[in-house]
Amino acid sequence: MSYCCWATLMFKEYENDIVANMIKKKYTVRGGLVDGSISRTNKGSNTTMLIILVDAGANKTPKAEIILNDLKDALKESKALYYDVIVHEQCDAAYTMSNIVLPENPEQPSKPAME
Repeated sequence: MSYCCWATLMFKEYENDIVANMIKKKYTVRGGLVDGSISRTNKGSNTTMLIILVDAGANKTPKAEIILNDLKDALKESKALYYDVIVHEQCDAAYTMSNIVLPENPEQPSKPAME
């Protein structure tokens, strides 16, 4: 059984360590996006949305809570800063990311634009 894991990471650079740490925990990990990639980052943003599918190994009980705890451990081992983490059984789903685009020069006062 596959589970989808979402984590909003402070920096994209954490993602490879997190995936490696989940593999060390005996999970099979693959990209959760349609194109097979593991993350999506908006242009001009430091934060990234990590989206991976994990399959519990033979020695793991596939429960979202167990996978969540293992993912939180993987985040800690990677010293990753994150905003949120979600784990759920894989299903037919869709998502969108923020439509807020911040100005390139943060010293210029202006309202954020919408895409």
